[in-house]
Amino acid sequence: MTAGTAKLRYYSILSSEWVTVALACTPRELTPDEAATVDLSAAREATAAAMIQANEDAASGRLAEARQHLRDALVQAEAAGAESEDVQRLQCDLNECLETVQTAAEYQSKGAKKLQWIGGGHGKQRSRGAECAYTNSVQRSMKSAASAM
Repeated sequence: MTAGTAKLRYYSILSSEWVTVALACTPRELTPDEAATVDLSAAREATAAAMIQANEDAASGRLAEARQHLRDALVQAEAAGAESEDVQRLQCDLNECLETVQTAAEYQSKGAKKLQWIGGGHGKQRSRGAECAYTNSVQRSMKSAASAM
């Protein structure tokens, strides 16, 4: 890893002008928890992108390509850590969508809506009602402590 610089540009209300500041950046190794969070985020982004692409492919009649996009995202989600509840939710959603692009009739009746709804939810980090989705360990422990009161 190498050090670098970044520029931050902002508008100062006090001086009524744009200000540019150079910042020194020193990378560091991620902790295992941070690395898992990065992997989960990458898997979530891949899931959302795969669902968007699969929906476009299936709408154009390319069901095999749609299934392949979903399978590729499933592989990436599995690599992010199968023991995580969040990853299991991604896998469940991908498998659910995969079932709806097996035939053109299935896609027309369920798949198009499901891919948009679930893919959009992951793209916006919405949990679709799953209690564990898109929260970190601190948020979950605070919620747990609050419910115990």
